[in-house]
Amino acid sequence: MNPNPYFKYLIESFLRRLDQIAAPKEMSRKQRRKLKKKQKSRLFTVFGAIPTAIKISMRRSR
Repeated sequence: MNPNPYFKYLIESFLRRLDQIAAPKEMSRKQRRKLKKKQKSRLFTVFGAIPTAIKISMRRSR
């Protein structure tokens, strides 16, 4: 008898949250940095690729 997949997902996500709360601050900082790198910049999501390309080219020119 298999458990409901949604129920299993809820339990796993709950346990991950508990681990994050119980983890030392240094560990959570590393995780936050990883999440920031994964997320697209707000500039890209709002305006598209053109402003992002301009921003990158300005950084390279410095």
